Amino acid sequence: MFRSLFVVSLISMLAVPALGQTTAADADFDGSGTVDIADFLQFVNAFGTTNAKYDLDGSGEVDIADFLQFVNVYGQKVQAVPVGSVDRDRAALVALYHATDGENWENNTNWLSNQSLNEWYGVLTNAQGRVDSLILSSNRLSGPIPDSLRNLSNLEFLGLGTNQLSGPIPEWVGTLTNLRHL
Repeated sequence: MFRSLFVVSLISMLAVPALGQTTAADADFDGSGTVDIADFLQFVNAFGTTNAKYDLDGSGEVDIADFLQFVNVYGQKVQAVPVGSVDRDRAALVALYHATDGENWENNTNWLSNQSLNEWYGVLTNAQGRVDSLILSSNRLSGPIPDSLRNLSNLEFLGLGTNQLSGPIPEWVGTLTNLRHL
């Protein structure tokens, strides 16, 4: 216990060179609204241990200290995103980017930017700005399909074929009532 408190205290005193490039939503990988150990495991799985952007303490390795520093700066609770909102769709897409090595996609134009979602490569939206199509086939996505995609409640078309995705097709895909094409 003492060691954990010491680590958190030490981390809070360290410089944070990369924090300007990240947001609190970046830490909530599973979209639960809370930053916890499940998010850390996805954090390491998505970024490995050598991604400089997330090496917040400058140690040369992404580890629990970096994650604790992030939580210390942004807090454990992430601002709630209303169900059925463009912001919730954006959060789901950000989680997809992180979980599938978005930095190394063939095309990631405008991803993680403040542009409208329909300006992000492969994303189409309806008149309300909600994501209705996600077309990222043959785009070098790798890793698991994140559970946060279940929040794309208006999704009608999901094209993720010819990538290096791992794991089974999640069961929650069957709960997307508007999905017409997978």
